[in-house]
Amino acid sequence: MSDPACLATPSPLSGDDATTIETLLELRRELTPLHHVPGRIRLRLGFGLVRLLPRFNGASPEGWLGRLPGILDVRFNPAAASVVIEYDPRQVPPESWNRLIEGDDRDAKATARSLLGRA
Repeated sequence: MSDPACLATPSPLSGDDATTIETLLELRRELTPLHHVPGRIRLRLGFGLVRLLPRFNGASPEGWLGRLPGILDVRFNPAAASVVIEYDPRQVPPESWNRLIEGDDRDAKATARSLLGRA
């Protein structure tokens, strides 16, 4: 039987852009860029990411991230606590990763909105 509290919490998969943006803003605090070339970025996953997993209501984070515009592939490596994201640099400008992950909240939110086509 489904937990009513779980049903009341929007999933990042719900299609609600505000929820997607808020989830991206929370996730970014747990990511550290390790290597980046246009079209591919490798990020270290922070331990705080575990507390965010219930937000996915059983869906895989890689499935959710893979549905974002311009994301081609997402591969998690639990042993290395990292993720590799392959993306189309024509849709996701390489410099947008720095703003999204390391920028202040305002820049990160504006970048997320732009990447989702909601600028």
